Amino acid sequence: MNSLKFFLDNGKYLAKIEASKQLDILRNLIKQFQVENNLRKFYWRTEGVAGYFESIRIFEEDKEALKDYLMQVGVLPVVVDVKWRNIVESDQKLLQNRILPQCPILRFTPNNNMQDSIDRIIEYNEKAKKLNLSEQLTEWKAAKNKFALLQFEWETIRKQLQHKLIPGEKIKLDQGTISSLIQDPFISGESLHKLLGSNAVEKYGTVNHSKLMIFMSRGMVKKSELNIYRRIVDIRLRYVLKVIKKRTLSTDMSS
Repeated sequence: MNSLKFFLDNGKYLAKIEASKQLDILRNLIKQFQVENNLRKFYWRTEGVAGYFESIRIFEEDKEALKDYLMQVGVLPVVVDVKWRNIVESDQKLLQNRILPQCPILRFTPNNNMQDSIDRIIEYNEKAKKLNLSEQLTEWKAAKNKFALLQFEWETIRKQLQHKLIPGEKIKLDQGTISSLIQDPFISGESLHKLLGSNAVEKYGTVNHSKLMIFMSRGMVKKSELNIYRRIVDIRLRYVLKVIKKRTLSTDMSS
């Protein structure tokens, strides 16, 4: 608990929040520059930063038909995620011996008195608008590094406290409240299938496409067959801003 109090008392939590807001402000300004200049993809060699828009395809799936197909192939139980709270109580009782308890999640809720921080963000927004593009990129990299360090320290503290607080416990501090939130237990699709059968897997399971990709790479599931059960309904643009190493930058520029 001392590490948490030290992090809060020294203003590191607020600094983390402000760094996150600064990143959003700078990212939007740099994105605006590319939009106004019709630059879909651009590299800033001096700053070592790349900004680009990528197309994201939005699919509509026939979820029930897809799950039926994956069950026929024999992979559905191992490619689904199952939410415990979606399982009816009578079925939950049958699964009690196969569930895995999960560590509680620690959540910090700051006090409402954050006006000073809000004022600093407003001031930073006005300051950032007056910077030239090179300065905005440099500021973005600095804010990104600062946020990453503070976020890592914050997550380390949270993990250290996970096993020290009683699930459901709340502790009030000067800066806010730390709560230990109880998580739903984990149940695998395989256990669900073994105890309740294929109908339960199709009823309670949600296809995880990251898991499905593993079986596609092995040739057990074909992309052409998956496409039967989904269609593209929209294509959206996502803006990406990232730091690029010089060697990577040179390779990309030559392609």
